[in-house]
Amino acid sequence: MPKTIAIDADLMVYTIGFSCQQVIDFGDDYDHVHISGDKVRASSMLAAEATKLREHFGTKARIVFCLSDPKENFRKDVLESYKGNRNNSSNRPCMFSFIREWFMHNTECRWEPRLEADDLLGIMATGPERALMVSIDKDLLTIPGILYDPETLTPQKTNAAQAHYNHLFQTLCGDAVDNYKGCPGLGKVKAARLLDEDCSWDAVVAAFAKAHKVDAEEAEELALVQARVAYILHHEDYKDGEVTLWTP
Repeated sequence: MPKTIAIDADLMVYTIGFSCQQVIDFGDDYDHVHISGDKVRASSMLAAEATKLREHFGTKARIVFCLSDPKENFRKDVLESYKGNRNNSSNRPCMFSFIREWFMHNTECRWEPRLEADDLLGIMATGPERALMVSIDKDLLTIPGILYDPETLTPQKTNAAQAHYNHLFQTLCGDAVDNYKGCPGLGKVKAARLLDEDCSWDAVVAAFAKAHKVDAEEAEELALVQARVAYILHHEDYKDGEVTLWTP
């Protein structure tokens, strides 16, 4: 069976998009700022990146470029403030839609309603094709499989036990970029120490109970919210367009 390579294309949408746009300031008034994008240069850079991946993984490999749903995200149903610190219009390159369309017309491209690109990589890596993942996002170390750095194309393998540990670690630490807070008072050092002693859901719940000064039942509800937004979907978690939320 040919290798399947699942690529986080969101990264290229932003890095190439911003590198190929120019801001022209016509004066002190913000209304006079004009942003333009070089579509020819962007297309050339996208084609070069696709060629680089094809040459590295081989002409027989199936390469799938994965994109996030630009409008909806199932995690917002779990935690309304998830990624609420991002303003979509101001944080996107001006050629956001153009680059997404480029992928759709020039590559095998995949996106699913309400899912992030990370979820598609996780689903494909844990599905029958056991896809290799290519992304800069370390959240994908919560997925058992092989993750390639997109710059160096060096692989890092994560087994099931390591993936479980990494997920609980993310649950405890939170992620300021994605705007979920984890367990109050627990930084990376304390979280690692706790999980090195007891890498279990019960230990995570106990940490939330202590931090919030609540009973175990309420602590588990608080911890579940953090765990569910930190969790990258596996193959068995998505069927017929429906997401099954993580359960310990």
